[in-house]
Amino acid sequence: MRRCLIFFMSTAISIFVLLVLTLNAKEYTTTSADGTAINYYVYGKSDPTLVFVHGFASERSDWDFQKNYFSKNHKVVIIELAGFGKSGNNRKNWTIGAFAEDVSSVFKHAKIKKAVLIGQSMGGGVILEAEKRIPDRIIGLVPVDVFQNVESK
Repeated sequence: MRRCLIFFMSTAISIFVLLVLTLNAKEYTTTSADGTAINYYVYGKSDPTLVFVHGFASERSDWDFQKNYFSKNHKVVIIELAGFGKSGNNRKNWTIGAFAEDVSSVFKHAKIKKAVLIGQSMGGGVILEAEKRIPDRIIGLVPVDVFQNVESK
């Protein structure tokens, strides 16, 4: 009986923490260089800011576990690139450079001064290209499951 009570209490506390983190989310929309609406979400408050970029055929929910963990001690920004999630899909040129402009527009709109960029799969290429556009704002790059040699970029 005591084990059941401990299990249920720990589960209830975990659910409460997840709900608080989700309720503290702020959703924003900005416009990329080509006029496409870009949706992003902000969690937590403390520096350094961690900016997450999803891969192809994906959206922000891929980063849920990371968001829940890191937003306790950092400001977490999760970007939905053009054509994914709630972001616009009216783009004409679907290139890594255009996606990098999505990231750059979020940095400007959210007034992010310094951040670590984290990109998964295609998002890895996007963060490498974004760093070229806003190098003074990037303090680190974390490519995850990237199918290219990031050192040569």
